[in-house]
Amino acid sequence: MALVLANPVNRALLERLPALDLPDSAVVAGCLFQSVLNGITGNEPTHGISDYDLSYCDLTDLSWEAEDRVIRRCAEAFADLGVDVQVRNQGRVHLWYEDHFGAPSEPLTSTNNGIDHYLTACSAFGVRPGVGPD
Repeated sequence: MALVLANPVNRALLERLPALDLPDSAVVAGCLFQSVLNGITGNEPTHGISDYDLSYCDLTDLSWEAEDRVIRRCAEAFADLGVDVQVRNQGRVHLWYEDHFGAPSEPLTSTNNGIDHYLTACSAFGVRPGVGPD
């Protein structure tokens, strides 16, 4: 966990996420894996990270408009970080996945359910706000 939090962007995302009040939210995937790999290999904590992924799961409104409102709120909340933050409602993934990747996706019921379906095992994890280095 300390290597994930050594990346100041991961730390800022996790610190600010609670104020956004997004259901079932977590920082996920490659930005976590790459931060750990960077720590192990001696690279700077942000080295090689092209974007930061934030997942949440809101099953009450699966419209694009609702997700877009969240994306815009997050863009404003994280604008000063100077990085690309990709925000996705896991509840909507099945609505666009086949068009984007060419294969259907079953409806996801949580952020953890989404993580369980990641294509690469090395990035199949997430960190929720309120955790600290162990």
